[in-house]
Parts: sequence; structure tokens; C-alpha cells
Amino acid sequence: MQALVGEIAAAGGKAALFPLDVSDEEQIKSTFKAVLAQFGKIDILVNNAGITRDQLVMRMKRADWTTCSTPT
Repeated sequence: MQALVGEIAAAGGKAALFPLDVSDEEQIKSTFKAVLAQFGKIDILVNNAGITRDQLVMRMKRADWTTCSTPT
């Protein structure tokens, strides 16, 4: 992913990599603050996280995210 950030920068664009644990609400909040502090807004967001639940993401409860991130 860092190579892609470099390619975007070489082409004159702005990009950054902000890895975080999406099951940790505090990491999500602090990462968004960091992104907004650096760029002011988000134009494109690639959220590369995997989770399996038989429902729509918007209907998931916070506990579902925690459960899915815990190794079984």
C-alpha cells in the first residue's frame, strides 16, 4: 500500500496510509482526527477490512464488530 501512496505522490497527488484496527472505536476516532488534521477532508477512502455476518453492515451492532475481530 505504501508503494501506491508513493505513486500517487509522484503523479502530483496527495495520499497517506492510516492503518488501524476497525474493531477499536477509539482508534477509528483518532485516525479520522489525524486524517482531517492532515488533509482537511476525505475525498476517497479505501476501507479494506473483512468481516462475515449475514446482515447489512448498517444494521450491525458494535458488539458484532468486536466479536468478528476476536480470533476463534
